[in-house]
Amino acid sequence: DDGESESTTRKSKPATDSPWSGYFAGLLSPGRRISRLGFLYRTLIFTLAMLPLHLLALFMQGSNEQALAEAVRADAIVDASTTTVNTGALLGTLGLATLLIVLILFILFIPAIQRLHDQSRSGWWALTMLVPLLNFVLLYFLLGIEGDDGPNEYGPPPPPNPPLLENPIVIAVCVLLILGINLS
Repeated sequence: DDGESESTTRKSKPATDSPWSGYFAGLLSPGRRISRLGFLYRTLIFTLAMLPLHLLALFMQGSNEQALAEAVRADAIVDASTTTVNTGALLGTLGLATLLIVLILFILFIPAIQRLHDQSRSGWWALTMLVPLLNFVLLYFLLGIEGDDGPNEYGPPPPPNPPLLENPIVIAVCVLLILGINLS
């Protein structure tokens, strides 16, 4: 009996010993709150994760533009009745590329929404990321202003950051990676 109760107790006890426990919980849930460093790291994670989708969308968009340019050149040289363009395929590829870009934007908005929630602000303010120059003001608010200390209308305070993530060198490398990826 004692062996059974010990194993049952071990199974039901949550693993909170690790500094990482709970840090990545709710990664895609806009209803959570995250710290400034959490915002920085999640932005890097999402940017790296979305990079292949972004490249695929750019490739699809480029192939559409090339096909349309070839069709226009062909129309200028040859009679339009002999030139066929598969407009359905072009529109389908363009639609898929647009859908991928919308998905990427939505996923990249999640850390901003979570950070705004930590400051007791509505997640709708994240839409200012789409407005040139205002996006820098929002970035200042997201990284420069502390969140609420205790619980707010969006939930409990974010979990503490694991010690590794508070290392200044790790932070600097992440900032440089984010800037390098976004500026290229």
